[in-house]
Amino acid sequence: MLEAKLPTHDEVLDFGSAHNPLVWRKHREFLTDPSKLDAVLTACRATPGKLSRRQVFALADASREEGVIAAIVWGFPRGSMPGGKWLGFAEAFGKPDAFGEALRGLKANPSAATPAIVGLNSLVPGLGFATTTKMAYFARVTFQEGPALVFDANVIKAIADPGGAWARLFPKTRALLGPRPTHAHGVLSYGSFIEEASALAARHDTAADVIEVALFRSAARPGTWS
Repeated sequence: MLEAKLPTHDEVLDFGSAHNPLVWRKHREFLTDPSKLDAVLTACRATPGKLSRRQVFALADASREEGVIAAIVWGFPRGSMPGGKWLGFAEAFGKPDAFGEALRGLKANPSAATPAIVGLNSLVPGLGFATTTKMAYFARVTFQEGPALVFDANVIKAIADPGGAWARLFPKTRALLGPRPTHAHGVLSYGSFIEEASALAARHDTAADVIEVALFRSAARPGTWS
């Protein structure tokens, strides 16, 4: 039964991984003014050990700009994207106001998910939907298709696996992703993912991010996230 695999709301808010502020040192040295990054890292150290979604929501609720930075710090505990790329993060840390203003606009005037994410991605070349969907999620943006959700490689892996338990529950998203999902396929399928996750959540009387975390947990490497 699907219900047996679903986390509770508290488990969603507590979901995260170990926080190591040292991995962000090179990003800090890149910045002319690292004060906003410093503020976020200080707040993240307030609770030793794991950095949770609950903490990032608290930061984002207090400041859109700090929420943008915290979303990256939470989402990429190694301080880089796959392959070790990190300059895009440093550049985003240098312009959180631009992301914050874009997110403010999306909250005031909900749009379709895909063009919204394309717009966020364009603010810093090299950033992709795995980063910007986290920003939108923690900013509590709602798109025309439903509430913003994290959409990254683990979620996509769970949906795209033809032999997995989730594939049949996301038929439209899986069709848009195709047999070999690319970044372009991910952007194109984001709105569909939100629609199907929200519909599935409604059928099980839960929240859409509960479905997203269940997908993530089913595909993530054991021991990294909890």
